[in-house]
Amino acid sequence: MKNLFVTVKKLDPFGKFLGSWNGKVIKSNDDLTVIESIYRYKNLDLEYLILKIGDIFTEYYFKNKWFNIFEIRGGKDNHLKGWYCNITEPPKISDNEIIWTDLLLDIFISPEGKITITDEGEFERLNLKEKDKDSWKNSIKAKDEIIRMFKLKKEPFDKK
Repeated sequence: MKNLFVTVKKLDPFGKFLGSWNGKVIKSNDDLTVIESIYRYKNLDLEYLILKIGDIFTEYYFKNKWFNIFEIRGGKDNHLKGWYCNITEPPKISDNEIIWTDLLLDIFISPEGKITITDEGEFERLNLKEKDKDSWKNSIKAKDEIIRMFKLKKEPFDKK
């Protein structure tokens, strides 16, 4: 990755554009690209996480994995709010953009270690188990891998 800044584009499971944002590349190698972005949308209460304008996201895009991980910190005091993990198709990464397809299943892990799996119903309604068995298997494996990474304190779960 040659550029210092990239545009991230998020797509829904059917390829429809959902939104984009810019981020600063802080690490990039053959396996992983990490960027930092600032949350600029409206304040949002997800029950298990409150996102506020100015929160800092450190976004981990694994080139050959079926998930990404967003470490979220408070914008005012940099306290760790937790990790938001999206089950996705492997991202398409180029010098100036990252494109990822959200498969709807998400995991939030609090700083205290509470694991919340969200949007399971939406994921099931995709019917990947019947329509695209490989994507379904990779999604389930990704969910298990994220939890295993957290328990083993692997990057990015190695910091508080």
